[in-house]
Amino acid sequence: MAYIKSIYNKEVLENNFDIIPPKELDIIIPEKKLAIEYCGLYFHSVKCFGYEKAKKYHRHKYEECLKKGIKLITIFEDEWQFKEEICKSRIKNYLGLSEKIFARNLSLEVIPKDKAKTFFNANHLQEYGNSKITFGLVKENKIYCALSLSDITRRHTIKQKTIEIKRFASLLSFQVIGGFSKLLKYAEIWAKDQGYVSIRTHCDLRWGNGNVYAKNGFNLIFES
Repeated sequence: MAYIKSIYNKEVLENNFDIIPPKELDIIIPEKKLAIEYCGLYFHSVKCFGYEKAKKYHRHKYEECLKKGIKLITIFEDEWQFKEEICKSRIKNYLGLSEKIFARNLSLEVIPKDKAKTFFNANHLQEYGNSKITFGLVKENKIYCALSLSDITRRHTIKQKTIEIKRFASLLSFQVIGGFSKLLKYAEIWAKDQGYVSIRTHCDLRWGNGNVYAKNGFNLIFES
């Protein structure tokens, strides 16, 4: 809460029971239709909740907020403890406070594995994931946005030659306008040249909503 108040000077509500009663929401930013939950690991664990409640609790809150037109972000204690700057950057983006740069002003490059690993470790909550190739949008040797691809053909009983978007991230505190679309365009060309017939990805609903994928031609298969 202290962090949000330090960067955002409009209305912020705390410990609110009015939006999805009788459940409580830790933080609400009405103007942005945004709610944020901070979850301690012990008090939101299977040991404390029981398996079924722990399994469904956060999902139900997300769905109830969605019905009210509110995006709920759920942050766990270890994320804030070990990835605080990435969490702060993503919150700034939702609040419209990130510095903006246009993809058309950036050059596309294939990023070497060592640089890709450094970039994703610093800018993605899940850090680097092993991949076949990483495309980046670059200016003056600085990576502003990157997308990596991984072959998943032999996993999950997938028979067609399929590539997965393994990671996508922007530089902390930056929003690259048109970044995903530009990177996807080149990823599609590369994948087709390599003989892949489909591209898959996933979205962590605790943070995102999948809209960027829908806008770029992806079809929703399922929600877990």
